Amino acid sequence: MLCYVADQLDEFGCDGTHRFSKWYQERQAPRATALLERLGRMGAYCDCEIFLNAADAGEDEPQVLPACLGVRRGSTQPCRLWWTERGSAY
Repeated sequence: MLCYVADQLDEFGCDGTHRFSKWYQERQAPRATALLERLGRMGAYCDCEIFLNAADAGEDEPQVLPACLGVRRGSTQPCRLWWTERGSAY
């Protein structure tokens, strides 16, 4: 999910909502019904805040993200490219 949201933000920008994470959840991970609540608890009240407050690609964050580093299709868990500030899962 993080790689998808990051790609969409790069292309379309943030509008202060969870439009990309919600789209992903509805279409790719419909069983992850508490995703937006979990993101909110981590301080991510919109898509761009996911990367400001909840997740990071490390100190040497690349300008262009490499391909996702492997999670099963439909997972909302971050791949190995990302780590969470609080160490919690999505």
